[in-house]
Amino acid sequence: GEWTPQIFITDAAGNTSDIIDGETFTIDTKPPAADANSLSVSLVHDAQNDTGALKDDSLTNNASPLLSGKAEAGALVRVTIDDEETLTYEGVADKTGHWSIQVDGELEDGEHVASVSLIDLAGNESDAVESAPFVVDTKAVDEDPTGGLAQNGLNDTGLSSEDGITRNVRPTLVGTVDADAQVTVRVDGKDFAAVVDAKTGDWTLNLAQFLKADLMNGTYVPLITVTDRAGNVSDPFEGTPFVIDTLSLIHI
Repeated sequence: GEWTPQIFITDAAGNTSDIIDGETFTIDTKPPAADANSLSVSLVHDAQNDTGALKDDSLTNNASPLLSGKAEAGALVRVTIDDEETLTYEGVADKTGHWSIQVDGELEDGEHVASVSLIDLAGNESDAVESAPFVVDTKAVDEDPTGGLAQNGLNDTGLSSEDGITRNVRPTLVGTVDADAQVTVRVDGKDFAAVVDAKTGDWTLNLAQFLKADLMNGTYVPLITVTDRAGNVSDPFEGTPFVIDTLSLIHI
């Protein structure tokens, strides 16, 4: 409640002054009320902060993501990540009750949980409300994916179905990567998106669906780039070389 000190002075002779009121002050030990309906925190679900395959999958390759939420307009919020004192931040909700805080430094790869609480003018802190877990993944695929000419009679037409020689000028390429990844294959200087089986990681690229002109005779080395579920893009990996040969033997 409110308290007003009353001040009077007694001098050395014992004379006492009139009583004057001091400055009123307030004692407030009651923490502000907060619950999941009035207070929230989450990873910002946009292309920079939720970089996963889905726009709201809470998977990110951003180690310093933006967190946001709602609170009472003008309220001071305190955000802590993983209950770590060194990962505690404060911000103020705007007039609409929206607030956002950028993580300072870089979070380690793995799962994280943020909690938010209200701080009133007296410094009392409300109960915390937790976010849904979010995952930081900054490491691109480091295992070589496989990829090369499909080894069947339509695409590997050489004497052996595994010799990588074909007369098919728009062949199909196949390979394997981690499940849920996206695959881009560069052939003859052009990039093509392969179709990936989300369960097995097997990928297929039918060049007949993309090429407007036949590939020329010669050797080709497919360059395979893998984008994982968190949006990390690998360095290009070299697939298995293949040879296109449409020249017929000439008998003299």
